[in-house]
Amino acid sequence: MKSERITFLATPEFKSDLNRLAIQQNTSVGALIRARFEHPANEEASPEALELMALVAELQRALPDARRALREGLAEADQVLQELQTA
Repeated sequence: MKSERITFLATPEFKSDLNRLAIQQNTSVGALIRARFEHPANEEASPEALELMALVAELQRALPDARRALREGLAEADQVLQELQTA
């Protein structure tokens, strides 16, 4: 899927409302906005689409921890390799 960045200006209150709503729905602001426009109020999202949105949000939350764990694991492996080379 190809995507493009969209930037728009909003009041601090509107931005705060978007952030609060995204947190309540356990998703990102971007996913919230996409869902609203891809599935207008008079059209309900399919259960599969809702599940996919939840999975995407979960992956977005887990990704920083996964990256950190990978960096730590690589650093530990490098340290072990250096110890083996000097032994």
